[in-house]
Amino acid sequence: MTAEIDLHVVRHGQSSWNAQHRIQGQTPHVPLTSAGEQQAREAARQLKDCGATAVYTSDLRRAVQTAVPIAQQLGVMMTLDSDLRERSLGELEGSCSDQAWAAAGAQPSRRIRGGESVEDVTMRARRFLRRVRLHAADGSPVVAVTHGDTACILVDVLRGEVPGRRPWATWPNGQVMTVRCRWQGEALSPVRE
Repeated sequence: MTAEIDLHVVRHGQSSWNAQHRIQGQTPHVPLTSAGEQQAREAARQLKDCGATAVYTSDLRRAVQTAVPIAQQLGVMMTLDSDLRERSLGELEGSCSDQAWAAAGAQPSRRIRGGESVEDVTMRARRFLRRVRLHAADGSPVVAVTHGDTACILVDVLRGEVPGRRPWATWPNGQVMTVRCRWQGEALSPVRE
C-alpha cells in the first residue's frame, strides 16, 4: 500500500533559555518568552488551512506551549509524544551554550556524557514516523512540534538523508517546514517536487 502525506514539522517558539543562550536538552520546565508565544501564534496562522487532523508534540513545556495554539487553530486534539523530545545533552544542560560546548570539546553530532547520540534521536524519530504512518493512512496531513536538533534529524530521515553526516543546520524558533513523504509498504521516501 502506498500513502503520501504532508508532515509539518515545527520548532518550538523562543524559550527563556534560548534567550539566555543556555543549553536546554530535555530540561522539562523551560517556558516560552513573550516572543516565543508570538512565534507559536504565527506558526498556528501559517498552518490554519493545512488540513492536519493531528498535532503531535514533545512533552517538554516549551513545545507544548507552542502546540496549544496550533491545535486550537486546527480544532484538533494534541498528543504528547516523548519521542519528539529534544536530544538529551546530559551534563551540558543548563550551561551557557558556547562556553559549555567549548569546555566539553564537544561536536554537535557526538554523544555528551549522560546524554544521547544523533543515532539515539534518529531511532526515536523513526519510531515516531511509524506511528504517524498508522494515523495518516488516509493521507491526512500531520503536525509535529519538536525542538531544533530533533527537527533537523526528523527532516533528514524524511528526506532519506543520514542524520549527522552534513553540517548541523540552524532551525529558527517557530519555523514550520513541510515535507511531503510517501510510504511504500514499510519504506519511507521523500516526494521530490
